[in-house]
Amino acid sequence: VALRAVEYITLTILVLATFGALFFMAQLLITKSVDVPLLVVSSILFGLLLPLFQTVRSYVQSFVDRLFARAHFDFRESVKTFHHALRSLRSRREVVDSIYQLLSRNMFVKELHLIIFYEGDTLVIRKRKRSYTTSLKMVFAKPYVLFLSFLKTYPDIITKDELSLNPKFQEVLGEGLQLFGNFNSCLLIPLTSHDKLFGAVLLGPKEDDRPFSKDEIELLSTLSSPICISLEN
Repeated sequence: VALRAVEYITLTILVLATFGALFFMAQLLITKSVDVPLLVVSSILFGLLLPLFQTVRSYVQSFVDRLFARAHFDFRESVKTFHHALRSLRSRREVVDSIYQLLSRNMFVKELHLIIFYEGDTLVIRKRKRSYTTSLKMVFAKPYVLFLSFLKTYPDIITKDELSLNPKFQEVLGEGLQLFGNFNSCLLIPLTSHDKLFGAVLLGPKEDDRPFSKDEIELLSTLSSPICISLEN
């Protein structure tokens, strides 16, 4: 919140200084070119520039909120809308698009990977704002055997920072960091079904590169089950 206020005040001052410079330059040019009282010129310019200034200031505020503020969203409403959407989805791509839409709008996530494990094969789907790619990998799990085995007994969300700092991940730290690094990710949501690791969702960094908050992780933890059900269906 403090950072948002600083950014907003700084940009507002810059906008105000720009409009002030334009005001005095226009005032100077007009009074030199036309024999009109300074007060009249100032009043006209003020009336013309004020609405424009208010519009630009509102845009600046929205810009700051978008890039620097925490996402303020209703947990229940976001999850409810997502759950409802999953019921009507008929393809894997629609599911991935729905996940990305939810996370990009509420948490400003730039990229996600959906990994689905089959017998012998692994499907990797990458979703960005304007791209959707899939690849089938035969030996995907080989470099991450220990880490993926660990996920079967640890269904909670894991962030890259937690992986690096928490001693309980010590034995699988190397493979975990390798997985995060290879997919340019900072958060992993395990997808478990019937006590088996069905897959995982890997989220890339946010637009402002800030870490995920506890509230955001709480929301994400409620999405694992419906994602699994939807993909299985």
